[in-house]
Amino acid sequence: MTNNSDEAHPDQVAEVDLVEETIADLQRDELQSVVLGEPGWTTKSIQRCAEELYLTKNCQEVYLLEILNDVTVHAICEAVRCNPTIQTLVLDCSTGDVQIGESYNQLFELIGSGSLISLTLHNVFSDNLDYVIPHLSLVLRHSSLRHLSLEKNRINDDYLLPIAKALAGQTTISHINLSNNMISYAGLEMLSEVMSYNRTLIGVALSNILVRIPTDTWEGFTIQEQCKVNREMLELGEYKRESHLRFPITFQRKMRRYWYFYKHLNEKYDIPIHVWESVLQMVDPRGYINQKIRLWMKLQQ
Repeated sequence: MTNNSDEAHPDQVAEVDLVEETIADLQRDELQSVVLGEPGWTTKSIQRCAEELYLTKNCQEVYLLEILNDVTVHAICEAVRCNPTIQTLVLDCSTGDVQIGESYNQLFELIGSGSLISLTLHNVFSDNLDYVIPHLSLVLRHSSLRHLSLEKNRINDDYLLPIAKALAGQTTISHINLSNNMISYAGLEMLSEVMSYNRTLIGVALSNILVRIPTDTWEGFTIQEQCKVNREMLELGEYKRESHLRFPITFQRKMRRYWYFYKHLNEKYDIPIHVWESVLQMVDPRGYINQKIRLWMKLQQ
């Protein structure tokens, strides 16, 4: 008589086969992206996969899901840092059961190494924000990342401040995702000021934050409009960082009052764009509307 307890469940067999198949594909160098941490994966199997990632020449994307601890994160970060073909790293823990401590240092070294183009950190920081955010903002200043996603990390306005300061002097990041964080009106105001200095950000995602509709505020509006300006400047091949292309702070403060005034009139009376242009002339009677602000006006039409 057969003992059913000794027989492996078909789902468990399939999960083990998936792990072995992934490792075999990496050994044959047949994968361009690899997903680790799905059901059936263990810390030990992720370590085995990380050893194969050192030598692969085709793999460009690595996804580490759910099983985020010091052993797995350290192994993956070291493999990605040593393999120049891997340019995208995704760490995602939907359960929030993150057990990372010392391996944050390997993650920071990886960000500063310049080997990554895209980095996604979803629900990764857990209760370590006081340690993670200062170190992350420091390495971001000199990283070569182009895409950064920090969704679902409980980032509030206080934690956003060092990140915003890092973005002000950043010259490579073009897209950042800050959705599903605890960012309020004060955080939007910080990002708005940052956008007056940053010339490379062309996409800022801010959905599901504490401000219900960010674009209904002056700060949220200017963030998105500045992204349009940066995108237009890059398309025209006129990427510049001269100070005369910035929004003057005093001009921004005046514009905030007039923007709310115009928004109210436009909603009530459907005021056309030429009235908005007249308001700009009243705010800036000496003709300080530079190339950048004229381009911004063009985008409103």
